[in-house]
Amino acid sequence: MSESPHWQEEVLFFKGDDYYEDVLNQIDQAQSSIDLESYIFADDEIGKTFENALLRAQKRGVKVRLMVDGFGSIEWINTHSTEVLKRGLHFRIYNPILLFRQFMMHDFKINSILNISKSSPSFNKRNHRKSCTIDNKVAWVGSMNISRVHSGKVSQEHCWRDTAVRIRGDLSALKAGFDYIWDRSSDPEKFKVWKPRMPEQGVSSPYVRSNYTAHLRKQGFQELLLRLGQAKQRIFLTTAYMAPSSKFVRALSEAAGRGVDVRVVLPQQSDVIFMPWVAHAFYKELLEGGIKIFEYLPCILHAKTVIIDDWAKVGSTNLNGRSLRQDLEVDITLRTSKSLDALLEQFNEDLSKSEKIKIAEDNLKSFAGRLILRTFKDWV
Repeated sequence: MSESPHWQEEVLFFKGDDYYEDVLNQIDQAQSSIDLESYIFADDEIGKTFENALLRAQKRGVKVRLMVDGFGSIEWINTHSTEVLKRGLHFRIYNPILLFRQFMMHDFKINSILNISKSSPSFNKRNHRKSCTIDNKVAWVGSMNISRVHSGKVSQEHCWRDTAVRIRGDLSALKAGFDYIWDRSSDPEKFKVWKPRMPEQGVSSPYVRSNYTAHLRKQGFQELLLRLGQAKQRIFLTTAYMAPSSKFVRALSEAAGRGVDVRVVLPQQSDVIFMPWVAHAFYKELLEGGIKIFEYLPCILHAKTVIIDDWAKVGSTNLNGRSLRQDLEVDITLRTSKSLDALLEQFNEDLSKSEKIKIAEDNLKSFAGRLILRTFKDWV
């Protein structure tokens, strides 16, 4: 891995409290702009801390844009967003879900509802991204939502294991992706879906991997398959949810057949109760293909990282159909040897706390997983 002038700085975070402290500190120092997006923005201690920090910044004259997902943040939207609006915090909702309480709260007109239904993406398409960009100079990307579950100080032994990265440098591609999704999200005060516009021409980066268009989704998956096909030494994958395509499984098996060390770390326990069952549906095929599978034991493993030889990325993308086909995701390609070493060290630490799966037989879990895959293919 060669050093790159593209980033002036690159720092990894493996604990939610360190991540939150760093982001909040920079929010308090923001001078011109803050763009924050989170799949889950929770109505809890962490959410309120971020609300207050964003409001302080806005009162200083900083342009604050908060973007949340209509499903992932539905509790916060339905219980707390009205209060936040009264306090003056400007935010938008990606693909909102219209509930009766919202009808009463906003006094919707029928034509407005029809316009939203025509303009919004399908119910199942979600903004799963977690990023924060401040003053267009520093940004954080990873798998940590704004929620107490990522904080050891709040959740203690139930704290999730996650990964994120802070970068400084050219953030134009990250901003273009945020702008594009912002323009496709709803203003809760007007509840209007703004007219979509294409991102600025020529704004791209080999280090920021977004999938907000069909072309970018296809391009990202093809590149990943290419890298798997060229792997010579190692393929180390960490994912919270695994439901890989047949092409992906075949690429992993072919790599293992060439002598590549292929390892996948998954959570034994998950926040989505059926996802371990879905993963079990693939265990037998993966093990027969020479892939080593490990289940992380201490707590919920929510990180999403990929290491292929000396190439690595960190972000919000899982190894499942939702991430690869429909949800909006963002990842960062790491550019420094120091970051690669840190990610490898964390991967090995996770392995030491995991159970290696040696035999995968047809059982109730795998049967349930296959049934879910057949019945709810677009949901996993």
